[in-house]
Amino acid sequence: MLMLSAINLPGGVQRRRTQEDELNMRTLFQENDLISAEVQQFYGDGTMALHTRSHKYGKLEGGVLVKVPPLLIKRSKQHFHSLPCGVDVILANNGYCWVAPARPPLPSTLCTDSLPSSSPPPSASPMDVSVRVTSAEVREKVARVRNAIEVLGRACMAISAPSVMLVYSESLQASLAPHAMLHPNNLRAVTALARAAQDQADRDGPSTCFPSV
Repeated sequence: MLMLSAINLPGGVQRRRTQEDELNMRTLFQENDLISAEVQQFYGDGTMALHTRSHKYGKLEGGVLVKVPPLLIKRSKQHFHSLPCGVDVILANNGYCWVAPARPPLPSTLCTDSLPSSSPPPSASPMDVSVRVTSAEVREKVARVRNAIEVLGRACMAISAPSVMLVYSESLQASLAPHAMLHPNNLRAVTALARAAQDQADRDGPSTCFPSV
């Protein structure tokens, strides 16, 4: 259940919701829209209360969805990741993974004043979707990240931002096209580094370092 009061309005406007907002609700969300939201509360009848009152939540557009077994998603305090290859991913606990080109930063007038000066500016809201031309290079990166997640799922390996980047890097070093990553003959090769890192992490503790690309 997503209440109107729990929605972040376009542009990050902070004000009381009005009857006009109720009438225009379908301009924000419609049936079958794909959204990212945070579970706020569970009710006794099993209903969940959701909210999208943050710039990072909202309608998801301009990317691709990957479904993997939920138990493979590595539990983390942060499930929104901006990968060093210029791709944003959401690795949700329910097994739904969203992959899209990195969003531009918010304009300075919309940035939160409470952020420390050393913090990077937040990204634009998924709801503030503008028509952007995505280059072939960026689309290929999105496809490669998407297939890296798919490969990890097929190999029954833990899925996290570092493991995705390991598979991504290995596919580049092997000069594999994104579609070739899914070939059964290449699956073991592109997951070799991720499997070795996972085995090492099991012995020494998890690593948070990204590989260079």
